[in-house]
Amino acid sequence: MHKKAFDIIILGGGIAGSLAAISIKRKTPDFKIAIIERNSHFPKKVGESTSDLTTLYFRHLKLNHLLDKHPKKAGLRFLFNEQQSNNIENVAEFNSPTLKSSIGGRHLNRQVFDEDMLSEAEKMGCTVIRPATITAQEIQANNYTFTVSTYNTTLQLHAPKMLDATGRVRYLKQHLGWKDLTLNLRNAAIFTRMHIARPTLQLKTKVADFWKQNAINSVEYGTTHFMRKHAWFWLIRLSETSFSLGLVFDTTHHKVEDPKAFFKQQLEQEPLLAAFQHQALNTEVQFIPQLSYCSERLYQDGAAVIGDSGAFTDPFISPGLEMICQQAAWLSELYAKEFQSGKHLEKQWKKYERAFLKSYQSRDTIYTHWYSIMHDYDLMKSWMRISLFVYFGLYTNPAYAFPSRLKIPIRSKGISQLGLRIFMARIKAIARKKQRREPPKKALRNTQKHRKKITYSGVRIANGFQLILLPIQLFFKWLGSYIALEWKHVTR
Repeated sequence: MHKKAFDIIILGGGIAGSLAAISIKRKTPDFKIAIIERNSHFPKKVGESTSDLTTLYFRHLKLNHLLDKHPKKAGLRFLFNEQQSNNIENVAEFNSPTLKSSIGGRHLNRQVFDEDMLSEAEKMGCTVIRPATITAQEIQANNYTFTVSTYNTTLQLHAPKMLDATGRVRYLKQHLGWKDLTLNLRNAAIFTRMHIARPTLQLKTKVADFWKQNAINSVEYGTTHFMRKHAWFWLIRLSETSFSLGLVFDTTHHKVEDPKAFFKQQLEQEPLLAAFQHQALNTEVQFIPQLSYCSERLYQDGAAVIGDSGAFTDPFISPGLEMICQQAAWLSELYAKEFQSGKHLEKQWKKYERAFLKSYQSRDTIYTHWYSIMHDYDLMKSWMRISLFVYFGLYTNPAYAFPSRLKIPIRSKGISQLGLRIFMARIKAIARKKQRREPPKKALRNTQKHRKKITYSGVRIANGFQLILLPIQLFFKWLGSYIALEWKHVTR
């Protein structure tokens, strides 16, 4: 048996594990890292998009060459087809194209990207062991030993620290007996990947022209959300012929016995996805009955978790990779400080855990509320505007100017938490008022009034004086839409 000592052992060589390793190596090149990966090749995954903050972090790590292999994410579209029209010109829309001056995201082929990331970690000096099977483990405080079998060879790896990047396998939670926090959000997902030779996408002429002139890619490469009652579809174009299609829904309102039959039923109720229905239902459909969870702990005695190993909220607006990047930034800084000082920084570990647990809980509150109104164009438009003000005005643009802010997760506290509660209460009150006052015929007339409406977010990555001006512009865009919303329902 071969014995090897490291400074840290990372379980899982996917994007979370490899990104953490690269981040640590950038901070502390002498840090000895072992990555244990069970797969000889990464499997195909559903497909994923990077957010602006995620792209900023990859740029900060000088990993642009890996992102450049994947198509540019042109932005976000939210379609409100309340009357199930088969003509997109009759559908209300809120959209946020990524302007050519912006950083922009990417639509990732995760199988390719995960392989490239792990290769990059290996080039930087990490020891990658794959395919590997853990045959024994000794998990003690600041003393971690794993016996690993790979290619008929047995290795014994030892380190004072370990990082769990095993995703939904959640290795640490299982072995340390951690419990999960009680969350409000009850969501599930059904999804598939498809290959269509000549797909027909439903596009609005005005929208397509605007994106062609102003965005970093055509509207076909925007992440499209089809908004429904307590549910939403995503459609992501990964290449010329490859697509990711999924449905996420609130399980307190939608009960599922047969996932594929439910997926078929929901697809048939969305005429704009007609071009994809046949292909989607003739591919393998995956079902996750409970998407959201959050561990009560994120670290313990030299062991920590990253990404899905600790928590997951909802894929709406692609927060998963963003949270992984922020954790990697924070963890690499903590490991570097401990490596240099030779001390355990318990207070800073507690600060890290509090920050991310608060962020997951804040997102749980926001997503839970979103599901109750996400089919309503007026209400969701106002909510998206305030969300974009917070995201770009208070997080993304400051991180563009000051990279040290990349590690700060979005969370509500103090005044912002109070403001969120007041806003949520008002939106809920308006929603209840609309339900009471709008019988089916009146609701239909109101829907017809805004069928052809197109709302643009106006967001972009700014620099110079725009760093101050853009948040102000986004705030007043939201304030104007909110006042109009209140006035509309006060005077009705």
